[in-house]
Amino acid sequence: MVYNESCHRYRNLQSSILIWLTLNPDETKIPELRKIINYAKLFNDVDLCNKYIESVEDDDKIYVISNVPDYHSKKARIYPYNTADEESSRNFDEAINDIKNDYNVQLNPLGINIFKQSTHLKLGSEFLWFQFVIEELIDVVYDQDKAKQDLIEMYKQYFNGNVQQEENIQKFENTYRSENALQWYSR
Repeated sequence: MVYNESCHRYRNLQSSILIWLTLNPDETKIPELRKIINYAKLFNDVDLCNKYIESVEDDDKIYVISNVPDYHSKKARIYPYNTADEESSRNFDEAINDIKNDYNVQLNPLGINIFKQSTHLKLGSEFLWFQFVIEELIDVVYDQDKAKQDLIEMYKQYFNGNVQQEENIQKFENTYRSENALQWYSR
């Protein structure tokens, strides 16, 4: 298995995973993939890729970009492409664009899902969980500056090497004000 080590030091905070399954890995393409979904894994072995996909929670969305002929998976969306030496109108960049279009705009600028739940939970229990978290956040007395700095440090570590997200974090660090929290959340 080939992969970018920086993606694997931390657990996945997003509800999506991008997998690149290729027999000819080029790690220089990983930053481009991480612009779409930060948690990107690179595999050059079909069996290891399938084992990993089977280990992923059912509520995660899995996007696989692959140049392996006839690759399929029941749990993932597959975006096939052909290498430059093969005759095809679909190349790597077109597959990337399809993933971007399917992935759409995220609900918040940093793409973090802190309420990730297993699919077996019903809507009612998710709502109760959300209410519980909101009540706890309202009741907590905390140092806003320290909380902001802790959040920024966590994001800097998680998104290390993802230039687009690092720019968002820097902008957040420099311009965020609590009275504009809703604007930041809804970007």
